[in-house]
Amino acid sequence: MDQYKLKNWVTKVINYAKSERPIEDSYVELKSELPADNHKAARQIGAHANASGNEQILWLVGIRQDGTIVGAKRAEVAKWYAQVKRLFDGPCPSLVNCLNIKCGSKVLVAMLFETNEAPYVINKKDGDREVPWREADGTRSASRKELLDLLSNSVQTPTVDLLKSSFGGRRTRTDDCWSASLESRIYVKPKSSKPIIIPAHDCNGWFCVRGRMGKRYFDNVCFAHDRDSSDYVIKGPQAVRVTAGALFYGKFFPVGIIDIHLSLPPVNVARPITVSESLVLVRRKSGVGDTWVETLGRAWPEE
Repeated sequence: MDQYKLKNWVTKVINYAKSERPIEDSYVELKSELPADNHKAARQIGAHANASGNEQILWLVGIRQDGTIVGAKRAEVAKWYAQVKRLFDGPCPSLVNCLNIKCGSKVLVAMLFETNEAPYVINKKDGDREVPWREADGTRSASRKELLDLLSNSVQTPTVDLLKSSFGGRRTRTDDCWSASLESRIYVKPKSSKPIIIPAHDCNGWFCVRGRMGKRYFDNVCFAHDRDSSDYVIKGPQAVRVTAGALFYGKFFPVGIIDIHLSLPPVNVARPITVSESLVLVRRKSGVGDTWVETLGRAWPEE
């Protein structure tokens, strides 16, 4: 992941935290400061890495869970992680990128870890060893099944570039009923030669208008090639068109910044393919009044 994509990821996380919206990404950890207990830090990083399914994980230091920015110092990170690394028995998650993110007068530190050498084993204080595992916000020892899954070399989540998205809403013939539709074009780049199978019935998503309308869930998420097909097979790098629709009731469709999220979980892959976008939604007029809304383009993240 290059610095541009990393910064965009961090910016989205910060905006979600500030608005007190849940961060729906189990690959992100927010820390107000670097953990003072190195054993605890090693266990948390190892657990996070082991549960990630060989995907990269992000630690963001200098921000509380409620979105309050307290700041951090990058100079401390290298020294701190050098001490933490010593507590691993064998390989440890690789710190592949460490980026300063300015947020007002404060600076956050984004740490990106590579986790492709799992399982990661921790030397405990009592001299024993442990393969830690992250579950929700806690840390525990990995189960036998989880260890077997780690060693089975499952397919990694492909890299996805969002090429373009458009969203529209139209009033139906029924009073106070709106039909919403989304079309997203993504480019999928598998990380191996193994085919990726995405069952359409497992796909889901939602949209909301910031400060004006809460989450509305899509009734269906389809791949545009065949609406009747139960799955989509990706055998190599390719563009994919995804559509989604929903019906909901309301006297009007609010306009503003609309946040959109899709989850496309492949078979036997730990992390789903996710598509997240923020667009500017405006109202359009017809001869009979305000009957539909549509997006003008991308709403760029706040700096």
